[in-house]
Amino acid sequence: MPSRFDSIIISLSPAFAIPTNPGLHGDMQFFETSADHSMTVCAPFCEGDTQHYFYACHDSDEGMVTISYQTHSGEDAECAERSETWDVTISTGSDVWGLAETGTAVRDAIALHKALGRDKAHRE
Repeated sequence: MPSRFDSIIISLSPAFAIPTNPGLHGDMQFFETSADHSMTVCAPFCEGDTQHYFYACHDSDEGMVTISYQTHSGEDAECAERSETWDVTISTGSDVWGLAETGTAVRDAIALHKALGRDKAHRE
C-alpha cells in the first residue's frame, strides 16, 4: 500500500549542485547532503491548510525531517493563492539523533529543499 512517505525520483538539471546516487538497485534517488546524511525526497502532501515536504535520511542514523507550510488565512493549501502568506514549521523524528545530529539533518533538509526550488511557492 503506497504511503505519503514513499520516496520519489525527481528530474534534475545537469548543473544541480548536490551530488546524487541511484542507490544499490537504481530505484531510489539519494541526495548526498553532507558527510552525515544521505536523503531521499517524498512528494509534497497537503492536509487542509498545511503542505508538508518530507526528507528521509538513509544512513546508520535513519530519521526524517518535515518542512511544513501553513496558510495564514486558513485557505486550503492545495489551492492557495500565490499571494498567500505562510508559517513554516520544521520537525524531525529519529530515535537516535541527539541535538547536534538533529541540527545537521535540519540544515541539510533546508539546503536540499531550497536547491530543489520547493520553497519558491511559499515565499512572500
